[in-house]
Amino acid sequence: MRKKLTWIGAGVVVMSAIFIYSFFLSKPTPFPASEVLIEELNQFFPEANAEEIQDSIQIDERHTFVPFISETGDYGLSYWVWKKRSWNVDRIDTKGGPMVWEINSRKPSSYYFVWNLSPNNFLDSMDFYMIRDRGYQVIDGKETYYPRVQLETNVSLQEKTYGVLQLPEDWAAVRESFIKMGSAQETDLDLLFNQMFPDPYLSFGWRAYDRLGNESFPEETNGNSFSNGKLTIDYVMILNGEELEQP
Repeated sequence: MRKKLTWIGAGVVVMSAIFIYSFFLSKPTPFPASEVLIEELNQFFPEANAEEIQDSIQIDERHTFVPFISETGDYGLSYWVWKKRSWNVDRIDTKGGPMVWEINSRKPSSYYFVWNLSPNNFLDSMDFYMIRDRGYQVIDGKETYYPRVQLETNVSLQEKTYGVLQLPEDWAAVRESFIKMGSAQETDLDLLFNQMFPDPYLSFGWRAYDRLGNESFPEETNGNSFSNGKLTIDYVMILNGEELEQP
């Protein structure tokens, strides 16, 4: 009887392992066709009014960025994740101003800029920035000065006005160093805060330029969003020259 129960227990373990693998760890199926994406976008968030899928850009095996155009001519963003044996849209932005998709908020190398700007803005390029303002604090009588951080990279918009850009390696290294430094100094309350709002001192920004090289401020880059609340998306604020330091 005991031997029989042992075999039954082993069978339960094997079946459980098979279920876990097939349900949570199975490899993604091919990404859905445009017609299916449009239907799911409009079911998830009817206000999206998606009409045309512009592209499907695979970030990694389980994450795909899909820019789309709405019935009213708006250029939007959608974020797709493979989970529970299907592709699911987890967030939609009805306007395509740049965002940062943090696949893993504790791993900066998994951060990606995503954007979908209207061609009607006639933009030629844009600059992305990661900035931390100068700071000064005194803790337990110890004075600490924090220098300014300002990193910049350029993206061409001549061929496509939508796209994906992985956080540059040097940016990721800087961001990770701040995360580690914060973890080493944080209290229990800090730990809770940083889990909710990771690294509040480093921010992302962007500037856009027209075909004559003049600074441009695109219209209609801020719209409505709908999310299941499980993605980490960081806003990228539009900057002007006065907010930047020149060498």
